[in-house]
Amino acid sequence: MRSDAALTGAERRKATRSQCLTVTDGLGGCPLGKAGVPCGAILDTGEILDDPHLNARGQIHTIAHATRGRIRLPGCPVHLSASPAPTSPPPLAGEHTAEVLAEVLGLRADEVEKLRAQGVLG
Repeated sequence: MRSDAALTGAERRKATRSQCLTVTDGLGGCPLGKAGVPCGAILDTGEILDDPHLNARGQIHTIAHATRGRIRLPGCPVHLSASPAPTSPPPLAGEHTAEVLAEVLGLRADEVEKLRAQGVLG
């Protein structure tokens, strides 16, 4: 392989990718991080939820979900002392349909029920 200065863009990307793919401990050995390029580790959901640092900072929240029971979710990454950001479960499919149709389209409750009866809404 040629010197780093003589590498084409494609060769440089291939070399960087191959070096970064071998890194298994965050960014410790990644040449991008070593070179001062802002970057971050790519973690899967299990790695995020089990991360000791995130858990120690209270970033991982356990909440009650209507159909899944108790689940763990990452919280808001910004922690403000005077205005906490509560973590809530995601809505169920169709949970807010009536409210959205009323607010956005001005439909009354009886009109929404008629749409449900006709099979238009799930």
